[in-house]
Amino acid sequence: MHYGITDIAKMLGITTSAIRYFEKEQLISAGKEKNGHRYYDEEDVFRLLSYMKYRSMEIPMKQIITQFSGRENDWRVIKGRVEKAKEKALEKAEFYRNLASDIEQHLSSMELIESLAGKYEFDKSPAVIFVQDKAGGWLPKDRKKQMEAQKWVKDMPNVCLALQKAEGDEAGFGYLVSAKSCSEELLCVDLDKKEIPSASCVHTIVKAEEDFVYSPQKCFEKPLAYIGERGFHLKGNPWGKILLVEVEEGQHLHTYVELWLPIC
Repeated sequence: MHYGITDIAKMLGITTSAIRYFEKEQLISAGKEKNGHRYYDEEDVFRLLSYMKYRSMEIPMKQIITQFSGRENDWRVIKGRVEKAKEKALEKAEFYRNLASDIEQHLSSMELIESLAGKYEFDKSPAVIFVQDKAGGWLPKDRKKQMEAQKWVKDMPNVCLALQKAEGDEAGFGYLVSAKSCSEELLCVDLDKKEIPSASCVHTIVKAEEDFVYSPQKCFEKPLAYIGERGFHLKGNPWGKILLVEVEEGQHLHTYVELWLPIC
């Protein structure tokens, strides 16, 4: 039976140019009818379907074409290639399981916005690790340190954008990760790192002002006033993580920040 290029492309969900590429690479060999139209037979369909099977395993195109080129007549080689595809699939599955867990943690914090924004509770903070470049915050000036910061950026959303209030009025930006999920690679960076232990805190969520990125210390003002009015004292540096950024018309940013203020 003869099949046209459009019919095969539609069945396989690929373009006609892809089929012509497979011809060029000798995966298939088209015949020509008397009117000059190309046609493909059952063996071509079989080869293309076999190609799609291996491609669905995310085996690289070039490797599959080599497999069907006649230069690789050994089932053991093919089996080894499929085993490697399985290993990569398991690695991806583990990555996406971890990603789903990180997203779930992020959602748990976001769900607090409705009940905790502008309100206060007393709670135990998680143990975290805060890292920053003291001169540049999120983005160091030094090129070598920029590569170090890149490791933290790549580990989002396990890593969160964060800030910490230092002594006086200043507050600086950095990256935050749970002490439980911080890898050795993240710890071994040439940036300023601080372990923040679990502590009794005033816990709140604030909607920061539009100039948040220029004046992050402002988001601590009301929570600090709340602590002072109730006779508490700070026992360490307040810190927070950025939960959500809304953008209204005119490109105005509204940032929700979850804050932890250690008290005694």
